[in-house]
Amino acid sequence: MDNEIIIDFTTLEFIRPAGVTTLYNIINWLLFRDVTVKAKTPIYTTAVRQRNPIKYLDDCGFFELFLGKKQFSYSILRRTTIPLKKVACEESTSWLHDVFVDWLMKILSPLKDPRGFSGIRACFQEIFDNIKNHSSRNTGCSFAQHYPNKNEIVVAISDFGVGIPYNVKQVPVHANVDDAQALELAIQEGFSTKTSPRNRGAGLEILFHCWLQASILAPCLRLYLKQTPYIRSQTKRIFHGDKNYGSYPTML
Repeated sequence: MDNEIIIDFTTLEFIRPAGVTTLYNIINWLLFRDVTVKAKTPIYTTAVRQRNPIKYLDDCGFFELFLGKKQFSYSILRRTTIPLKKVACEESTSWLHDVFVDWLMKILSPLKDPRGFSGIRACFQEIFDNIKNHSSRNTGCSFAQHYPNKNEIVVAISDFGVGIPYNVKQVPVHANVDDAQALELAIQEGFSTKTSPRNRGAGLEILFHCWLQASILAPCLRLYLKQTPYIRSQTKRIFHGDKNYGSYPTML
């Protein structure tokens, strides 16, 4: 592996929240392996618009975390986002309560019953519990974006676990299942790969139940495994979605 990588941002036209967390996690993965990671960014002679992807990344804190400084002196966190952050599992409870749910309530409280937020908090706590049990590093990279014009909130949490299909296939009786079958097995209540003494075979089932039954949203859950997103909503079962997304071990 080369000991230096330059990421070229000059041709970037658009980036999704999932792309933000994935890219930042990849950078951290490289840095952890003593690879020098640098950035090539566009040079602007005038102020840039809010729609500019570099400005978007700068406003969410990406470049300050990556390079130690902002790209623009006038960059500021947008009301429609929470800061990009690498959340350690041991601090996930306080982050969920003090940052994520607080932000979510400010957006939705005028419209929704506040009691519904407890289910959302439980859902995301289950995500961090799964990271703690299955990832090689006890952190999850998190970011969220509210799209008022679409009446949509996108929350992205990614980690560098080995992936659900890999763990499922370590169980001898399921060694030959494909990725879609592995995921369907993993969300069945009671199924466990026994990768940790804490595993009770309920994690993903609880995650899906809490998210899909939440009273404050009409949610859709996408779990990205390798090159295919698996999608579940209140009206649809898991299916193979758009395959044009990039490859990444585990992304929710």
